[in-house]
Amino acid sequence: MALLFLALTLCAAVYLTSKQGVYSHDPLARDATSAYQQRDPVIARFTAMKSFSFNENGQLESTLYSPKATHYKSDKQTVKHPDFYSYEYSKASDTHSSEIWHIQAKKASHDGTKQQSVFEDDVRALSTDPATNAYNLDITTPILHIDHIQQTAYSNDHINIISPTGTTQAQSILLQLQSRTVTLENQVKSNYAPPQ
Repeated sequence: MALLFLALTLCAAVYLTSKQGVYSHDPLARDATSAYQQRDPVIARFTAMKSFSFNENGQLESTLYSPKATHYKSDKQTVKHPDFYSYEYSKASDTHSSEIWHIQAKKASHDGTKQQSVFEDDVRALSTDPATNAYNLDITTPILHIDHIQQTAYSNDHINIISPTGTTQAQSILLQLQSRTVTLENQVKSNYAPPQ
């Protein structure tokens, strides 16, 4: 599946970093920052970023928004407060898309070569009910790995799920983003609360 990532800046404030890197009063921190940037130098920092992913038919598959992003020479990115949206297309129309998943976190990293992202710190994945277009699953975890080529997401960390029928906890999860399939594998506990 050929994915195309196109970064658009929402603000004109894009700046390149200097060879010296980020300034710090601590000489050890300056040396460590400089050594890291020599291995993988920063190409650009964005005050806002929006990227798009398309499937082989040219249909929008996902978008990623971030108010702050850093792009490195090795085609890696770090973003603050990312909002990732995954979409599906109706069978009747090739142009109408609907949101399947909305994934948020405090930070994320993306490897453009592998087309994989890691969302960290207060990760929240919301699944949309296709009939009502309202969120019907609220999944929280400390970390979530997303494979953009396979359209999957997984975590081997603690999982908490809130749904209209109750709550579920587990130790690992696999999400098939396009099919809306959720697989829980370890230490699964559920409390059923029938809808009222």
